[in-house]
Amino acid sequence: AGADEMTDEIEPMLSEDPEIPDDIKIVIEKIEDNLGPIELTGDGPQILIYHSHSREAYRQEPDRKYKEAAREAFRSDDLNSTVVRVGDMLAHHLKEEGIPVLHDRTEHEQGNYNKSYVKSLATLEKRMKEYDSLKIFIDIHRNAYKEGVKTPDQEVVVVDGERVAKMSVVIGTGKGQLGGFKDKPNWKENYKLALKLTNKVNEICPGLAKPVMVQNGRYNQHVSTNAILIEIGSNMTTLSEAERTTKYLAKASLAECISKPII
Repeated sequence: AGADEMTDEIEPMLSEDPEIPDDIKIVIEKIEDNLGPIELTGDGPQILIYHSHSREAYRQEPDRKYKEAAREAFRSDDLNSTVVRVGDMLAHHLKEEGIPVLHDRTEHEQGNYNKSYVKSLATLEKRMKEYDSLKIFIDIHRNAYKEGVKTPDQEVVVVDGERVAKMSVVIGTGKGQLGGFKDKPNWKENYKLALKLTNKVNEICPGLAKPVMVQNGRYNQHVSTNAILIEIGSNMTTLSEAERTTKYLAKASLAECISKPII
């Protein structure tokens, strides 16, 4: 691989929600929410859920304490306390609706955080070779804000008395990272899925999904025109709050975004 392909994409803690560059805004304003349902056909898993940053954890909660990684706040080596557990729940809810899902729990931060996207790309390529049935690729993360930027109440919506973590879909253009990646995503096509999903989530649960974010990273979204990164919750929300989000995300996925498989 070339040097640009071996450079990882770092997600810094945010001082505020990032602004979309003006030139990108002009393009996305012309993209309409008119994506038809993605047909899930044939045998085998249709959706791959994975985690480039598998050790991302949440705000501690009294009855679900977890051990933080050494010198790393909001990170844990216990994958049952991180975004991987959130992926478990999303897979569970999708399977309940009859959608064949493969949840890959591979730990991609082991040894070198700066190469986590390189490692998760290897996982993607491996799974795509194993299952040519895969059509949608979802990298589940959690967002991170510097102290004092957000409050826990700002990062949730309350549904039937329960706190549910807000989410956002992130799309990468591949134009950043030292001049850009050689293999860039067809980000406009990925954006259509992100927009459809965001709108359906907010139709089902108003205010749950933040606007789609377009960034200059690649996030391995060059592998498909149905590849997205979803931030579920942040370091201001708890694991329980993030788990609740997956129920609405699964419902939104089935509400016009995808069609059930035809075997």
